[in-house]
Amino acid sequence: MSRFSQVAALAGLPLLTLFVGAQTSTYEVVTIYKSDPANKNVHMGNDGPHGGLRTSNTSVLTLIGAAYHVQDYQVIGAPAWAKSDRFDVTLTPDKTEVIPDVLALKENEQYFDRNLQRLQAVLHDRFGLVLHKEIRELPVYSLVVVKGGNKLTPANGKRGPSISTNNGRQIRATAATMDMLAQQLSDELSRPVNNGTGIQGQFDFTLNWTPDPGPSSPSNNPGLGPSIFTAINDQLGLKLESGKGMVPVYVIDKINPPGEN
Repeated sequence: MSRFSQVAALAGLPLLTLFVGAQTSTYEVVTIYKSDPANKNVHMGNDGPHGGLRTSNTSVLTLIGAAYHVQDYQVIGAPAWAKSDRFDVTLTPDKTEVIPDVLALKENEQYFDRNLQRLQAVLHDRFGLVLHKEIRELPVYSLVVVKGGNKLTPANGKRGPSISTNNGRQIRATAATMDMLAQQLSDELSRPVNNGTGIQGQFDFTLNWTPDPGPSSPSNNPGLGPSIFTAINDQLGLKLESGKGMVPVYVIDKINPPGEN
């Protein structure tokens, strides 16, 4: 979540309303078009005019998730079209972003965050988005160690931390913490995952599984390989336990389809 969203959340105010009054980065020009139905690739990057943001084949739910650093399950009240319709959005920033050939991690995060602030303004101005934060009880998972102990391999110390997925069937991690794994699993399962392992340190591992038709159900996929739940148990010596927890969600009060340029 950006620092603007955090301030709004602490104040208990509608996030968009507070952001518009406090923004430091906005846009000069924005174009919005319906995506070509033949385009199956989703893109979002800092390759717009003058270092602005450009997206293609993105749903409004995806745009909201990016702008406010939240998962789909944390956005409540989105109409069907906001999930199904796809848009190409290109924004030109109010101030040209000069992009060095090589950006340090912190500089890159700050640069991208400025474009996400601009995306918040676009969602407000062109989609009429108004939303507020609530805390609700939702299904959650807790990542814990199995009775026999974990099977994790300590990192070799030669590379910095990274974790990524491959086609929804593999997680590859280098020098990753259990907090990083819990976050990645949350992305995969569309449900909050809390790190309850108590394990400290960094680890190298690869987790392989076969996607199930119903990934929220901890069952195997017979004949096709292990489910993600079984793979976590067998390959890492960890498991996911179902439960309930209080989760921040963002409730949409108002949103409209945009007029095209």
